[in-house]
Amino acid sequence: MSFLWAIAFGICPQRPSHSLFFNFAEHTKLLIHTSTQYSFIRYLAAKKTVDDRALNAHVWNTLVNALPVTTPERPLRVLEVGAGIGTMVERVVERKLLKYAHYKADKALQRAHAAAPWIVTWDDHEVENNYANDVAEDESIDPVAFLVRRANAYQAYYENMPLRKTSLPRGPDLQLYRRARFGQLAEFNILDTRQYRTNQPNRDGICDVNDAALSPDNSMLGAKQRAWLEAALVSSPATWNVLAQQVMMGTVDVEPGDERRYFMDQWPGYLNERQPLLKLMADRQVQNPIVLTGDYHANWVNNLRLDDRRSDTPVVATEFVGTSISSEANGARFPKYWQETLAENPCVRFLNQERGYIRCTVTPDEWRSDFRTVPYVTRPGAPITTRATFVVESGRPGAEQA
Repeated sequence: MSFLWAIAFGICPQRPSHSLFFNFAEHTKLLIHTSTQYSFIRYLAAKKTVDDRALNAHVWNTLVNALPVTTPERPLRVLEVGAGIGTMVERVVERKLLKYAHYKADKALQRAHAAAPWIVTWDDHEVENNYANDVAEDESIDPVAFLVRRANAYQAYYENMPLRKTSLPRGPDLQLYRRARFGQLAEFNILDTRQYRTNQPNRDGICDVNDAALSPDNSMLGAKQRAWLEAALVSSPATWNVLAQQVMMGTVDVEPGDERRYFMDQWPGYLNERQPLLKLMADRQVQNPIVLTGDYHANWVNNLRLDDRRSDTPVVATEFVGTSISSEANGARFPKYWQETLAENPCVRFLNQERGYIRCTVTPDEWRSDFRTVPYVTRPGAPITTRATFVVESGRPGAEQA
């Protein structure tokens, strides 16, 4: 799965005479978007974000697995080049640039970009599925060759995204983690959970939490980024402290029944880094932690604990996972095993697999997330609806359905 975050921050003025920047400390809206796969779609949900008529924060991710063969009718035919990106170093820049050009040619996506400025971060498919630092998905690939591929992919990404000069790539390195402050209302810590992580435990599988998953050597953030994040959280004066990041932080058992299975590419594979991070939030009384996540191609609301498997422990933070704009086609309102997932995971408050985005309204008193969905993306004209709304009250960890 791929995750290209883009957060477009905007302000909803309550009194036009106020300057936009300082008014952000009173009231703002943001839209959380995730995966887009061009071959599946007309960007219906992206169009609806413009129709919402608020200056927004857009969070989206782009699947770059397949390059569409376009015609005036835009049939769902694709020229598969994902394998080429996985094995051919010399054409990476050209292929990536061509894909970005195809995606950006979409009119609805152009309007979404024009509606507000964007802050972006990536996940895996900007380079390769589930890569970890210098380790390719196919671990037989020479790390040196993979770093050449990563350097080319990062260069293409930088040339196509609204990034600061401080993110100018240097070979295979690009510093993407950074901070966006908006008065005292909210502080956004935009993270990078791909470039610095250790290789996934248990061969990047789906399994129970074991010694490999609990190894103290596992790191999602890397030491430097982790120290930067911890310092930011404990010193923040903001009412809302946000982690904008890639893979699900909730420890969610995805296997119905007595057997337990967790995705090792997600935070369950890195619990010895996750749990101290949440403990720091609790012990240092970080104000109103919110985690914004993509990757999963589904909507989730997770109330996060130090150990999500223990429902008797207090909630520390809330995670909102945004569904995809278009990838994996139309999706479903009720995913397979959704009832079992809710029943067996006390942290999960909501699960939905339709396409769409999350509209968040943030004030000093509450964080309100509206899950906006469309029933289909494979043809024009889909209506938009608010499938569910969840609210976090300032000073009270955990989301409740409105």
